[in-house]
Amino acid sequence: TQDLNTRIAIDGSDDLATWQPVLPAAALLRLRQGGPALERRRIELPATTWRFLRLRVIEGDALPASLVVQGLRGRAGQGDAPERALKAALDGDEPNAFQSGGHFYTYTLPASLPVAAVEVQLGDDNSTASLVVDARQGEAWVPVAQPLAFRLRQGTLALQNEAQVLDAPVTAREWRLRAPTKLATPPALVVHYRPHRYEIGRASCRERV
Repeated sequence: TQDLNTRIAIDGSDDLATWQPVLPAAALLRLRQGGPALERRRIELPATTWRFLRLRVIEGDALPASLVVQGLRGRAGQGDAPERALKAALDGDEPNAFQSGGHFYTYTLPASLPVAAVEVQLGDDNSTASLVVDARQGEAWVPVAQPLAFRLRQGTLALQNEAQVLDAPVTAREWRLRAPTKLATPPALVVHYRPHRYEIGRASCRERV
């Protein structure tokens, strides 16, 4: 697969004649330099009801002819709570005693939440890091994801890695990042979760005379 570094805009229309902007700018990225590829392939759109959508390149590489676009409808069902994002509080920054040069970053959420995706945000421009995300399950740390995090800047355009969807939701309050070396700035950890929804029915009481 060829490298790709481009910015696109997305417009909407109901008749293919008149177009209105839906998303003024978004980045698509795939760069490989001898190791794992840095990729940003997902674009989140605001809620829209347009019948047709089109992509326009506004800067960078042309889109390849083999490009395949897949849409995911984000409408929640009647009984579903909307997905939320929450930044975990950093409460630990220490060397990894089990890996030479390695480093631990530990985080805590306000409560145990059913996390469906994790997003690592690096603190420095033009940096990359191969990390392991662990969740605390009882007394053990369990690995749940291995993201390749990046943060790149080209002029005013900033690009960073996407959230990584977990194989299955993981409910935990304590989380940890394992880095091969200490990072100049501790990374942020954002979790994406869908809160539990409880419905309490009102029981009717009829008094018999």
